[in-house]
Amino acid sequence: MLYGPELHLHRPLHAVRVAFRLAFWELLHAPSAEAALLDVVHRGGDTEAHATITGALVGAFHGEQALPEEWRKQVLEALSTVKGPLWDVYHPRHLLALSNA
Repeated sequence: MLYGPELHLHRPLHAVRVAFRLAFWELLHAPSAEAALLDVVHRGGDTEAHATITGALVGAFHGEQALPEEWRKQVLEALSTVKGPLWDVYHPRHLLALSNA
């Protein structure tokens, strides 16, 4: 059972517990990284947090190649309309080098 009666998907107090339960559930049961992320987003609630945590966990476990090429391409080619002094330092294109270090 993914949720017990003590947790509710839409109660802010339980957001972190729900997000991590969802992430580990998807890691153990989803047939692919893409399926895990689509499922977690379609469940509703705080979808940004759920997808972020699930994506990080599934990506760390299965590696970057488990994510669809089109998704990776969009992140790595991200543009920002607001550029600050650290924009280039923290641009997503640096993620791969950092993750392989």
